[in-house]
Amino acid sequence: MPGLISPLVVRLLLTVGVLTLTLLMVRRGLGAAEYTAALVGLSVLAFSWLIDVEGLVVHASRLVFFGVEVDRRIQLAQEVIDRLASLEASAGQLATRLDHLTAAADAGREQLEMLLLAQRAGNDDRHAFDNLLKIADTDGHPFREVAQETINAAVSNIAFSIRLGATVPWKPGIDPKTLPMVRFRHAYVEVPRMLRPDVLSALWSSEMPSKRQKLKFLAQIMRSDDSLRAVDRACRLMNQEAKLDQNFLGVSNYLRWWKENRSRYPPP
Repeated sequence: MPGLISPLVVRLLLTVGVLTLTLLMVRRGLGAAEYTAALVGLSVLAFSWLIDVEGLVVHASRLVFFGVEVDRRIQLAQEVIDRLASLEASAGQLATRLDHLTAAADAGREQLEMLLLAQRAGNDDRHAFDNLLKIADTDGHPFREVAQETINAAVSNIAFSIRLGATVPWKPGIDPKTLPMVRFRHAYVEVPRMLRPDVLSALWSSEMPSKRQKLKFLAQIMRSDDSLRAVDRACRLMNQEAKLDQNFLGVSNYLRWWKENRSRYPPP
């Protein structure tokens, strides 16, 4: 705007000056030369004003075009903003969907882990069974009821396996009733997992190890053995001395009894 206004002001002042001079000359009387000079001056001023008008028209046209272009750019920008808002909404919906899928996957994984845990506990895995006991004792746990049902089933299965029994394939010429304690320890490690309870029963019936050695070995089985059936057999054998009448669920009670009463059984 300053580049347009300054020349216009200058021309306006010149025009006023020329007109004033012409009027003065008219009052005094113009000669032919003066009249012609004044007419030429006014014509020049008029032409310069016409040029300015054309310039203003050009500038006005440019301003109109610029305004249209600005409107078009604003419309494009608004369309981009609307598109970005739509994409943002779609991204939010996708994120929500992914959250739902993640939650469903987590729930499925937890169910699978619980299923595998129950399966391992049913296959004589003492550590898996201990984990089930923790779940069953946790208020509000989503699988607490399932853990309790699995524990009951494991107890029933172990009780049934006790009635069936098994026979340890002792080597020819070996009488378990006369085996020393060290031989029973070796046999317990060497036999298949399913025969461990029967090795414990043979140990309890043996005449060689002392009662203290037998009870000490049973306590070791209760503390660290990974066979649930072997732990249960150890509890039942120790119960013949402890008189607690509990199964493998009472391991902690049997261990406490042994700690409090082992002094009653002198070393061999």
